[in-house]
Amino acid sequence: MSGQVSSPEPPSTPSKVMPSTVPSAIPGEWRRFGAFLRSPALPERASGFSLVSLRGVGWMFVLDLLLMSVIIGAAILTFSFGFELPSNKLAGLTLGLPIVLMIVIGAPIFEEIGFRGWLSGRPAHIWPLIIIGTAVFGLPLLIGQGQPFIVAGGLLIAVVAAIFVAWRLWARTPFRFFSRYFGWFYALSTLTFAVVHLTNYDNANPAFLLLVIPQAIAGLLFGYTRVHYGLWASMLLHALHNGTFIAFALMGKSAV
Repeated sequence: MSGQVSSPEPPSTPSKVMPSTVPSAIPGEWRRFGAFLRSPALPERASGFSLVSLRGVGWMFVLDLLLMSVIIGAAILTFSFGFELPSNKLAGLTLGLPIVLMIVIGAPIFEEIGFRGWLSGRPAHIWPLIIIGTAVFGLPLLIGQGQPFIVAGGLLIAVVAAIFVAWRLWARTPFRFFSRYFGWFYALSTLTFAVVHLTNYDNANPAFLLLVIPQAIAGLLFGYTRVHYGLWASMLLHALHNGTFIAFALMGKSAV
């Protein structure tokens, strides 16, 4: 509020009332997300953990549920016309405790680190991932599969080096080129996250990109949450997302 007093509008002029009431019906977090999608911009630093950021994650989770409900409704309508999807490898999993924990806790942690940990553009987040990624993919090629202890030792050294580098670079601001081209990095993160999930389907190929629209939308939500509130926030939102679908799957199995 500006603190200025304005004269009341006549009740017979709805055109004056509508512009002020319609936007207020949309949560502020959703309006900020919409503005972010129109012009992605990287904050210098995420706001961090607080009650305000927790509330923001909560609103993004509600939006996630609404969007996924629309997608599920569209899928049900598609199935009613006889369209069949390729079989999903996850459908055959036995949802025991280890699998549930992997999907609800393990996947959000490791996928957020891999797909969006670097999305802050800060050297303290990018260089450690480069170090660990180089070790994970490079050591088996250089040393071979027959030396597991040497590979494990190399990975341990890489993790220690990554922690040291993150500590040394922690105060650095995002790379200038990253901030300048952040929209492209945001799109790359979202697209990669979606395309990787094609591996969940048997006999799927890039022509089946429509199958991963839910993951693409989720990637947009997770990426926004990550850069504004921190990696913990995107992990939490990701865990809530996965946990909701696992809960529905478990309820469906128990009802059979």
